[in-house]
Amino acid sequence: MDDAKLRAEAQKLVALYVEDDPVTRELFKLTLERCFKEVLVAANGREGLEIYRFLCCLGNSYCLLVPA
Repeated sequence: MDDAKLRAEAQKLVALYVEDDPVTRELFKLTLERCFKEVLVAANGREGLEIYRFLCCLGNSYCLLVPA
């Protein structure tokens, strides 16, 4: 898939980013907002799972981002 197609597809997705460090979370969110339709953030795995379940109930297309 070329870069233009990849960007177009990303613009259709809601990204969920899970990060416990507040500074990293905010900086990465700003970066992701350039690529995705919407960016949601969670401060921990439990909060991320709650948001994920909510997104699934809505039937959204999403991209889940959890740093290692």
